[in-house]
Amino acid sequence: MKHTSPPAEIKAAVAVLLRWLTDDSESSPPEADGTTLISHRGSKLGNRRQAAIVRRRLANGQSGALIVGRNFYLTPDAYREELEAISREHVASVPIEPSKSSIADELMSELQRGGAR
Repeated sequence: MKHTSPPAEIKAAVAVLLRWLTDDSESSPPEADGTTLISHRGSKLGNRRQAAIVRRRLANGQSGALIVGRNFYLTPDAYREELEAISREHVASVPIEPSKSSIADELMSELQRGGAR
């Protein structure tokens, strides 16, 4: 029988469970293959957004997400992907404003309309 290495998500889950069982889970973040997982608590994504992202990734079969109890974890690669995606969405949603006229332009247009009201 050929022995294969378990997927990274299983290794991460085992690492988290071992830390939880030793009651060390609150003092330090879990690790998977020597890489610290990023918890939703204190995440730059925000608690609710990261929890939703983890749920979405798991539902879509994407890697890099893990739920242990009430804790939602992302691998560093998945975390970076999500931050970049949000940055792209934010940049795309910012409207491009036409150049604003200067005060001199506004005064000139007001004079051309007939002066002050």
